[in-house]
Amino acid sequence: SLGSTTMNDLLARCDIANEADASLFVSFHANAFTNNIASGTCVLYSGLATNSGYEISGKQLAQNIQTPLVKATGLQDRGIVARPNIVVLKETIMPAALIECAFITCPTDQQVLSNEVKLNHMADAIAEGILKSLRQMGRLK
Repeated sequence: SLGSTTMNDLLARCDIANEADASLFVSFHANAFTNNIASGTCVLYSGLATNSGYEISGKQLAQNIQTPLVKATGLQDRGIVARPNIVVLKETIMPAALIECAFITCPTDQQVLSNEVKLNHMADAIAEGILKSLRQMGRLK
């Protein structure tokens, strides 16, 4: 555990990334909702700043990940969403994104999340988005 409370844990994650001078911050999640019909993938970003000096914004990082992720999963495209109050998005200095890969509460999405081939496609898609972002930032050729 990074902190004695959830908030301390989240802030510690931000501190680690900030102190390491990370190029990007990406957090992976499975979404959940009370209605098991809710389905799809989305990527959240802070929408607060342009992440000056990084050449891209969190919004651009989110879009770079969302586009190939939707293709890889075949799930509903829930888009990219500004969520300025998410701790790991607002407290990190570098462009940051929080990926909601699929809904753990949806039977259709569960099939994707439990399929090793689909998971590998998801991982490749996320890597593609990260690599595109690093190239746009001039940190990778």
